[in-house]
Amino acid sequence: MFFGVWAHRGDAKAMCLKPLGDLTASGKADATDVQCSILMAIAGLADAPPPACLAWLPQVADTNCDNTFNVTDVQIVIRYGLNAPLSVDIDANQDGCPDQCADSCIVDADCQDGDPCTLGDCVSGSGCAYFIDDCDDADECTEEFCNLGVGCAYVDTDCSDGDFCTTDLCQPDDGCYHVGTNCDDNNPCTLDSCDAAVGCIHIQVPGCDPGPCGMLCLLGGNLGQVISCPMKLAVAYQGAPAIAALQFLMKFDNTKVRFVNFYDEYCFTGLGCFEVAVSGQGATILQPTGHNVAIDPFVAANWPGVGAVAIVNTSNPGAPLTVAYLDDDWSLVGDSQFAIAKFELLQPIQPQKSVVCLEKILTSDSNTFTYSAVMKDGVIVSGLSQ
Repeated sequence: MFFGVWAHRGDAKAMCLKPLGDLTASGKADATDVQCSILMAIAGLADAPPPACLAWLPQVADTNCDNTFNVTDVQIVIRYGLNAPLSVDIDANQDGCPDQCADSCIVDADCQDGDPCTLGDCVSGSGCAYFIDDCDDADECTEEFCNLGVGCAYVDTDCSDGDFCTTDLCQPDDGCYHVGTNCDDNNPCTLDSCDAAVGCIHIQVPGCDPGPCGMLCLLGGNLGQVISCPMKLAVAYQGAPAIAALQFLMKFDNTKVRFVNFYDEYCFTGLGCFEVAVSGQGATILQPTGHNVAIDPFVAANWPGVGAVAIVNTSNPGAPLTVAYLDDDWSLVGDSQFAIAKFELLQPIQPQKSVVCLEKILTSDSNTFTYSAVMKDGVIVSGLSQ
């Protein structure tokens, strides 16, 4: 008979577990289940509540389905744990389920034990087989579990990786994934980076002009005088990705000056060095990098005070335009000059009174990542943010 609080509940049936003898719902029968069976037998003698180790309704411990809990049930659990067959006297077909349990059901509905966390199957010739509902909702963004006697419960999966430089997200089909944090503060005069322990860091660049006019150079002199403005480029810090391509808008007052062209210096042994045009009709490539300088309008003399410039290496797109960089005190290290912009004065201009500006400056590295850039002391500084 069932004792005290173990009384048969409704139409719940004696049963064979799946796996056989798995009283603790661990997924297998082992020494823990044997110990639990012993505690069950002792509790039955004392008419005490079932032990906490039992994951099911009490009748599952009645492994031979004779309506009592005793050492015979323990013996059967031991055999299950050892994967040893039962006697043919109680298990004629040797399927592991005592014959007395085999007649406990006809259809699956006969195997409902009243606990929402257990699922029961009626196995032909073996009787009821019970197993814990895994509550799987096929959603990788939830953790599922079952509260015995209550039912399935779900909590959101904790996708935190402890890295302040990632945004932690979850897709129901794939589970957790992590996206790098965008630390760009839209301030071209800050060096933006990220520390996994604290998150985004923004360091102000000394002397950086964030205004709409990134000054390349100042012009002044007599009518007809041609002024050269060196074009310089550097990355923001040593070890930053080298710049392989560059684009910008160049602006100036076309009532006062005329853009002549971009030039580079070519040197020949025994002949000396000469300036040659590197944009427009008949242009040569920059030396020694091999970059091409494309301009729009194509004829420099037609620029209405503004023109677009793109500098790329069409034969070796990963080649760096310069290897210059700013050191820790923001001083320029290395040869930063890659070209010369020349302007003719259309009228006398007071010294350093006409400004040439670069705007919308962008650079790209050999891996095709895009970086913003600013003018600092007449130098295009790239890599302040990505």
